[in-house]
Amino acid sequence: MQHNGFGSEAPQTLCDLFATNSKKYGERKAMHVLRKNKIFTWTWTQYYTEAINFAKALKALNITERSAVNIMGFNSPEWVIAYIGGILYNCISTGIYITNEPEAVLYQI
Repeated sequence: MQHNGFGSEAPQTLCDLFATNSKKYGERKAMHVLRKNKIFTWTWTQYYTEAINFAKALKALNITERSAVNIMGFNSPEWVIAYIGGILYNCISTGIYITNEPEAVLYQI
């Protein structure tokens, strides 16, 4: 690492940064969505808690770490929660759009 300038900041993982932001910003708004003329809001604490709960659900379902977590759906707070939750559980998160053809999402070893 360099002493100053670019390359002088200590590296952080996404998981560390997410935990730090949830502690630092706690009850501040992290994201929101408008549904049927009503705004639904998640604070940083709620966002972090729900992402951790998603990671715990993966464990409860016996998903192994480093597995792929494919998330189908439109952009939404729930999509982002699942995406980050997968990363928190040490999985590879990716999105699948409902318009994807089978060939686009086929995975072969």
